[in-house]
Amino acid sequence: MASRLKRTYKAFADLSEYTDGAMRSKTCLRKDPATDQLECARQVVNILFEKTGLSTILREVPTVSVGAGNWISFIAPEPVSSEVVFGLVGVSGKLTFAPDLFNRGQARSRTSPSLHLTNLDSHEMLRGHVDAHYWAKHPLAHANEFVRKKTRLPSDLLSVLQA
Repeated sequence: MASRLKRTYKAFADLSEYTDGAMRSKTCLRKDPATDQLECARQVVNILFEKTGLSTILREVPTVSVGAGNWISFIAPEPVSSEVVFGLVGVSGKLTFAPDLFNRGQARSRTSPSLHLTNLDSHEMLRGHVDAHYWAKHPLAHANEFVRKKTRLPSDLLSVLQA
């Protein structure tokens, strides 16, 4: 038990791989599967922040974790307003975030995998998670993920983003 806690603490505490908000490019090939998936999750979040433009408005790197069901969660140490998020434009020239239809103060990126920002305009640290599918383009896959409370491994999502 103590060695597991020590490994988990080390995996979460080792944020030294970030430099000026960008992560060094690394493959996800380590001996410890939990550390491997955490590194992949960090890369997934970094790539999605770049693709959506979130990296241009956040000054600090988010803390990333992988929870039960392979869910990638993140916390950025600063608040973000919906007005700013809904104005972000991707490399295609299109808006990158859509408002959540059911919850005010939430947004989803139009990417697959998709960022789900859960507390816009709260004046608290930005919180969110990664969905394997953007619900508007892949509603059945997104619903399956929601019902099962399980998503794809971070390493699988990273492979999709690097393809």
